[in-house]
Amino acid sequence: MKSKLDERQLLLRGNALKHGFILIVNLLLIDAFLKDLGIVLIEGMWGNILIIVISSCVCLNEMVINDSMNIEEKSERMLVLLLGIGGLILFVWGIIDLVIKPSKIILKGSLSKQGAEMFMAIAWSSVLITYLFKRKKLKQLDEES
Repeated sequence: MKSKLDERQLLLRGNALKHGFILIVNLLLIDAFLKDLGIVLIEGMWGNILIIVISSCVCLNEMVINDSMNIEEKSERMLVLLLGIGGLILFVWGIIDLVIKPSKIILKGSLSKQGAEMFMAIAWSSVLITYLFKRKKLKQLDEES
């Protein structure tokens, strides 16, 4: 598949992936050291899942902001829209779930499963919000020129 990005955009994409990799390694190390000290920030397996989600969302947001993701291309736009809309749906679902059967987001000083799910929904929604702001900014630039 031939990329329609120029060298600058490919470099920025590589930098975004590098930043995501550095973030995931640092978050895993911090989590491991804290667990070794007996401090659990997020219950169960949700800590590792949340680390992956946060790192991938940081990468996607940076790529959208830096124009290293061609948001006009259908496949990349669909990825951003699916993640973002899915995140919004999960966020609303989480709020409704909290209203129907109240539970705590933080249990015994650590984030519960429900809290981790809400945090993931916010992270995924941030990709859609970044995309919409970027699209609006590009539209304004087109109208000015």
